[in-house]
Amino acid sequence: MSTVTVNVPRDKYLEVLGFTAYAYFKGYITSYSGLIGGRRALGEYIENFVYGKIAEVAFQEFLGRHHGMRTHTDLDLCDFIIGDYLPDVVLMRDSAGKLVTMEFWIDVKEVRRNQRWLLIPASSVNSRPYDAYVAVRVGLPDDHLAWIIGQLNYVQKRMGSNWRQRWTALDITIRNIPCTVEGYVLWDDVYDVLRAHQGSAGAKNRLDAKFGRGNWGYFPAGRAPPGTNVKLRRDNIGFELSSLARASNWRSFVGYISANRRLVPRVPLSGDGRKPKMPSACKNKYGSLPDFRDISFKCLSMQLQQLAATHGGSPLCSTSWFSRF
Repeated sequence: MSTVTVNVPRDKYLEVLGFTAYAYFKGYITSYSGLIGGRRALGEYIENFVYGKIAEVAFQEFLGRHHGMRTHTDLDLCDFIIGDYLPDVVLMRDSAGKLVTMEFWIDVKEVRRNQRWLLIPASSVNSRPYDAYVAVRVGLPDDHLAWIIGQLNYVQKRMGSNWRQRWTALDITIRNIPCTVEGYVLWDDVYDVLRAHQGSAGAKNRLDAKFGRGNWGYFPAGRAPPGTNVKLRRDNIGFELSSLARASNWRSFVGYISANRRLVPRVPLSGDGRKPKMPSACKNKYGSLPDFRDISFKCLSMQLQQLAATHGGSPLCSTSWFSRF
């Protein structure tokens, strides 16, 4: 099937900025940086988060406009959800209009400009697997933050012609950010790459039949995927985007969402001694369960219930993230 382009409006872009700033100032995303020996700057987080959140909104728009699916991301919630293993689509409306917590977990992966491959860290396939991985190309330029600078009255009064031309072009793009839904792979596809890397002929044949020979691969750290010159920092599983688009059956995908059933097998807790990030109430109640995915789902459900109880019966809010500090 062909790719589909949707536009993310400027208001959503601004809410992504508000969401990121809120989470930063509340201390939710202020992890220590070994490179600078201290707290990371807000600007770093804006660059790291904004593309991914725009991709999530674009996929939400795609599901709604093209498939009639009413879904919600954490951008729609009344507060920040804590956890280092959570889906990008957290809620959906069922056929009766009832809000349902997602058990079919989707990881929306941003793709930028001329990127040719959907890349998934190999280490996450077993430790934090998702039922589906969706690639969304985000048409946001590198200099998008210059648009915010141009909003300042001080700057507008002093804009030279070159700066004004650049800012005007950015303004046109950010009014409706073009994003392309490239396609998806299921967890079985991703795991087949691991099997093929380990020597499974059956897995290799399945992948060749679905995506085409040479359009998938296991790429070790230090190697650049075919057609690129950027060496990877860690082992990745990759799917060439044009073949991924041809292999994607969105009618089937919508069926997976509607059925809302988990596809991945049991996920044991990591043996490295690190504790997963979650509220203490979740750890106390579910921390002894053997399945990390089950713990994470129950913790997500608990937090959504708490938000609903606090905010008038629904975990969803229409107020701006900029108003919640």
